[in-house]
Amino acid sequence: MKRHAFTLIELLVVIAVIAVLMAILMPALNLARDQGRKMVCASNLHSLAVANALYATNNDDWGVPCRVFNDRGTVLWTGNSLFRTYIGYKGAEDFPDQSIVQTPKKYKCPSDRQKAWEHAYDVEQGSTTGTLVSYGFNIEDWYPSVGQPSWTATMDMAVLGYKMSTIPQPAEKLHFNEAHDWWSKWSGANYIDGWDVLGQDGSVNEYKQVGCGGPTMYRHNHSVNLAFYDGHVESWRKEKLWVPEHAQVKPYQPGVWVVKRDIWEANGGGL
Repeated sequence: MKRHAFTLIELLVVIAVIAVLMAILMPALNLARDQGRKMVCASNLHSLAVANALYATNNDDWGVPCRVFNDRGTVLWTGNSLFRTYIGYKGAEDFPDQSIVQTPKKYKCPSDRQKAWEHAYDVEQGSTTGTLVSYGFNIEDWYPSVGQPSWTATMDMAVLGYKMSTIPQPAEKLHFNEAHDWWSKWSGANYIDGWDVLGQDGSVNEYKQVGCGGPTMYRHNHSVNLAFYDGHVESWRKEKLWVPEHAQVKPYQPGVWVVKRDIWEANGGGL
């Protein structure tokens, strides 16, 4: 029986059809993959919110402080031993002496491809250590993005944090978000000068140099996951989180970034 072999034209047609199908399917497959990563990231942020609720239950209603000064030194929220236990970090470290300002890989955002040294403040001097947390604590109230802010002034504050029952409209107040460092602030959400230019390749200092210290990382197709003080998590497009006019014209409109306006203004915000 005589076999029929494909002609060159037929093979080229088949290859062309496969190429067209791949071109059609790849964007959908990439989107589906990103959606999966986005869901894992949202779950990680929800874990932070749940851990905060547990922390408050056992600490006289105080949510985990962003930073505490005490006789043992400075304790950041990422290094708070009790909070790390509630999240699940304890025992999940990638190596025994992992820094308390680094998050175990299983709790990082799957789309976070930054390296620790990109977070180091002395990266330009060759440092290979730094924070690597995927998520930041909103410190806008204590270190305002507009007006007359002073990080030095916060050194006189023993605790940067709130009792949960004192927070007005907690479902509308940002607590944790996808970030570059352990802290984040309103001006860091400026994707025009920050994220769109530097993305995940920018160092801590490079973001600061363009006025976007404490930057928000829009890792999911230019969207970001946000955890609010009531514990729920939402995904926002970058255009919703940062509206340039809101930071340019008085009265300033920081929106979800300011938890207590009187505290924000007392620390120089809006002046």
